[in-house]
Amino acid sequence: MSSELIRLGDAPYPVTWSSCSITSLNANIPNFACLNSTNTASASMLNISDVMPGQVWNSQDQCKAALGPTYTPVINNQLCEQLKCNKARLYNPVNTHPALDGTYCKPDKWCIQGVCVAWAGAIALPSTQSAAWSQWEEGSCKESCVNNSIAVKPWIRECEGENVELSCSGIGPSAIYDNCSATVTTAQKCIAANIVPIETFAISVCNESNILDSSVSKDPYLYINIDEALACKVHCKAANSATTYLDVHETFPDGTPCFITGDVQQFCQGGVCSALAVSDGGWTAWTVSVSCDGKCQDETMQTPKKVYTRSCTNPP
Repeated sequence: MSSELIRLGDAPYPVTWSSCSITSLNANIPNFACLNSTNTASASMLNISDVMPGQVWNSQDQCKAALGPTYTPVINNQLCEQLKCNKARLYNPVNTHPALDGTYCKPDKWCIQGVCVAWAGAIALPSTQSAAWSQWEEGSCKESCVNNSIAVKPWIRECEGENVELSCSGIGPSAIYDNCSATVTTAQKCIAANIVPIETFAISVCNESNILDSSVSKDPYLYINIDEALACKVHCKAANSATTYLDVHETFPDGTPCFITGDVQQFCQGGVCSALAVSDGGWTAWTVSVSCDGKCQDETMQTPKKVYTRSCTNPP
């Protein structure tokens, strides 16, 4: 069975079974005793219903299930035929599979067998959600094992909602990294014997890439302090050209020094080279949290009262 989906000709929906997979399934299905189970409790856990699977597991859920919790979907015109997912703050899309039937693809449309089509009149129309940031989640402080790096702690939030007309990209970052070197614990520190130069780290990545793809040589090319946009992405020289450098879709560890702008040292943060963000952020709009139409139930407050609150959009 192939490790990735292969498009067959011009078919927009490349999901099919190879002959060897069909043979294997036919040979082994009799051995899957669980398929004969009548345990209704187990069946209820599958949440089987008439709802389209893409409505149960949206594109966010599908990326997380396929690649891990830090991956998010790339919303584009090819979403239905090939869902691409990005790791947080990177733009190295990874192909996964066609989006599940029922996944939103455009306003008033969803995916059906790899094609973005209008909602059918016979189907109860799903409700869309506006995109909004989730609450910030605090990551753990971690020290990388690269020379001259700093310990960093990520704060991460996710863009929630499935209305593809909207996105959170214009209202702040999805991740912020704090320098936590002063508070890093012994358990979070890198063992001194494991600390390596940046180039040694890159060589190990290129060696692994060469094993998987012979067109990639074992020799790295570093963009650190040369090209800010590429500095945190590991590049290896092509095996057949000393002047061609290949992005092998690996990044230097968070906290690796990558570029200097003026007198500001920048560090790798989720594969992006930038200065550490200032945690003080903007405020949300004021909202009424307490409103009294008449006198409040407070002996010291004998007049109508409203209390407005707001919250900081960046982590504390």
